[in-house]
Amino acid sequence: MYDRVIWPEKYNPKTSAIYALNDIDVKAPPEVVWKLLVDAEDWSSYFPPEDQVKILSGEGNWRAGPNTAE
Repeated sequence: MYDRVIWPEKYNPKTSAIYALNDIDVKAPPEVVWKLLVDAEDWSSYFPPEDQVKILSGEGNWRAGPNTAE
C-alpha cells in the first residue's frame, strides 16, 4: 500500500527510521467505512489501543473544516 502514497520526502517509509502501517480490507461500501472513520471517539470499540481519542471541538464526529481535506 505505501507505494501508492505520495509521501513527503521526510516521511517516506523507504528513508524513515521507523515505519508502521495499519492496513485492512473490508467488505463494506465506502459510506459505511467513512461513518466509522469519522466517529473517532468510538474507534476503541473495534481497535482498543485508541481508547483516549476525543474530538476537542465538542462535535460528535469529525467534520471537514479549514484545515481538513474535503
